[in-house]
Amino acid sequence: MTRIAVAGATGHVGAAVVDVLRTSGHDAVEIARSAGVDVITGDGLDDALTGVSTVIDVLNTAETDADAATAFFTGTTGTLLAAEERAGVRHHVLLSIVNVDAVPDNGHYLGKVAQEERVRSGTVPWTILRATQFHSFAAMVAGWTTANGVATVAPLLVQPVAVADVAQELVRLALGDPQRRAAELAGPDTHDLVDLARRTLAARGESTAVRASWQDNPFGTSMAGEVLLPGSDAQTGPTTFEDWLSAEPGPRTLAETYYQAWTAHDFDRLRDVLADDATFRGPLGTADSGDDCLAGLRGMSQMMTGLDIVRMVVDGPDVITWYDLLTADAPPTATVNWMHVEHGGIAEIRVAFDPRPILDASQSKG
Repeated sequence: MTRIAVAGATGHVGAAVVDVLRTSGHDAVEIARSAGVDVITGDGLDDALTGVSTVIDVLNTAETDADAATAFFTGTTGTLLAAEERAGVRHHVLLSIVNVDAVPDNGHYLGKVAQEERVRSGTVPWTILRATQFHSFAAMVAGWTTANGVATVAPLLVQPVAVADVAQELVRLALGDPQRRAAELAGPDTHDLVDLARRTLAARGESTAVRASWQDNPFGTSMAGEVLLPGSDAQTGPTTFEDWLSAEPGPRTLAETYYQAWTAHDFDRLRDVLADDATFRGPLGTADSGDDCLAGLRGMSQMMTGLDIVRMVVDGPDVITWYDLLTADAPPTATVNWMHVEHGGIAEIRVAFDPRPILDASQSKG
C-alpha cells in the first residue's frame, strides 16, 4: 500500500483520483479545506504529508484574469512543494492542459504555464500530465455564456477525455518513477465544441439554444483550428463522448442521490453530486462552495431523523421537491427545495421552511 496525497481531493477530478487510489488498495490522503488542510495558508499541510511518497495536484480555480490565475496556481504550488520538501516527498504529479503554452491571450492558461514552470524549477522530482478538455467542457462553456436563453459557444476543435480516464492515468504515473513530461492524454475522438454543447444540453433536457460565434465568449481565435488538439504521440483514453453522455446523471437522478445520501449520512456520495462552486440559501444558513454546502448538510443531519418526499417536479435543469423534514423533537416540517443543475452537478440550492418549531424544540431540549 502506497500513501499518496491528492491536492484538490474534493473536486471533480480529485474525487475520481481518490476513488481510484482507494479501490486499488492505496492510502489516499485528502488535501482539502474540508479535511482541515489549506494549501493557500499551509495550515495542516505538514501533518497531512507525513509518510506520503507522492502528491497528485489537481487543484483548480475559476479565475480567468492572468494575474489572479497565476497568483493562485504558483501560490498553491509553492506552498505544496515547500511542504513536500520538508516531508521528504519523492514525487510531485501535476495535471495540466494540452498545448497550454500555445494560447498567449488566455489568463487561465497563462496561470497554468506559470504553475508548470514552478514545478519544473522546484527540487521535488516531478511528472506533468497534460490532458485535453473534459467531456463536460462544452456544457460548462454554455453555462458561462448563456444570456436570454442562448449560449454562445466558440467553434473550437477539441478531443475531450473522460475524468475517470484522467484519474486512472494520474494514479498510474504517481505509482511510478518521475517522468518529467509524460505523454499527453486525450479522448478517442475529435469533435466540434458547438455540436458537443447542443448534444449535452439536449440530453439534459435543457431548452437553451446554442449560437456558434467567437464573440461574447471567453475564448479568442488563438484557440482556432487544431490548437487544442493533442500531438500524434498522445495516448488516448477509452471513453468516448457518447459513452460519457449516456452515463451522465440527469437532474432527477442527481436530486434523488442527494436526498438518499443525505438521509443515509453518506457524505462522500453527497459531495460527489455537489458542484465545487455550489451555493446554498436557506433559513438556517448559507454556503458558497461545495465543501461549505456539505458542512452545512452534515450539521443539519445531526438534528434530522429523516424526510418524507411528497412530490418532485423536474423542469429542464431545475428540480423542485416538496418534503416533510423529520426531527426527533419537532413536528414534521413542510419544506420546499429548489435545485439547479449545471455540468452534471448540483450548482444551486434554495430551501424554504419555517425553522421556528425546530429551533424552539432544540432550545427546550437544551
